[in-house]
Parts: sequence; structure tokens; C-alpha cells
Amino acid sequence: VRTPIFYQMTDKKGYDKCINDYNERKIEEFKEEFGDMADLNFEAAEMTKLLLRRQFCALQKIKDGITTELIDIKLEEDDSNKIIVFTNFTAVIDALYDKYGPEMSCIIDGRILKPEERLRICDEFNENPAKRLIFINIKAGSTGLNLTGANKEIINDMDWVPNNML
Repeated sequence: VRTPIFYQMTDKKGYDKCINDYNERKIEEFKEEFGDMADLNFEAAEMTKLLLRRQFCALQKIKDGITTELIDIKLEEDDSNKIIVFTNFTAVIDALYDKYGPEMSCIIDGRILKPEERLRICDEFNENPAKRLIFINIKAGSTGLNLTGANKEIINDMDWVPNNML
């Protein structure tokens, strides 16, 4: 029986200001790449802001140590524990990979396009005892992966579409 662990961000620590600053910075990047958001309809602009808030919160869980503390606890519990960490955002995958490094972790996300490369990464994770972590984008890692080497999983941020989590 799996028992989920839930963390709530109860300490605001200026999150509202941080989120708004993050939104403004990302919207400026968006404008530079795609033009003024005024050309978009209101719903698209609001959806973009909502997505940016989700991305900020997912990344903040890494920066604040919420997810990394859970990973560290599970790694220390048993030397044989191997963990899959799911997320929706490449920035979260990159932050985790930077923390834990290539000696201990693998990545599967949308940047890995070739099926044979994904298979090689899965095999490396399953067979190499030193590879104890694999960070996976929920959509990129949702089909056809055989990660039988893992015995723990952590979902850093849920998908908007519940069916994507199955």
C-alpha cells in the first residue's frame, strides 16, 4: 500500500512577490520571442500566467529543499533504494540533476528524442547500482519505459490532466 506524502507551503516568505516577479520576467522573455501578449486573447494570457505560477512553485520546492530533503531521506533509509522523480518542468529536472550529478542520476525528458537513447538510459538506471535517481518529465516518460530498478517514486508537481498521471 502506498502512502502519499503531502507538503504544503505554509510560509509565504514573499512568494507572492517572487511569483509576480517571475511572471513578469517570463512574460518579457515571451514577448521578446513571440511579440506582445496584447495580440493574444485574455484567456491565453491568463493561462500563461497560471502555467508560470505552477512552474515557479515546482521549482521553488527544489530551491527550498522540500523535494530534495525527501529524496535524501529515502536514499539514506536504504542503500538499495532507487527513486523516480516525476515533474512537468525541464527547469526542475535540471535543478535536480545539478544537485545530484551524473554519477548518481539520469534524465528522461523531451530533449531525449531517440527511442534507443531512452532505452539505454532505462537500462543504465535499472542495471547500475550507482544510478539511484532518475528524473523524468511526466509526458516524456509516460509511455513505454521499463524502470523495474526503482522501488520509490516522488511526484514533484501534479499534472493538470489527471489521466496523464496514470
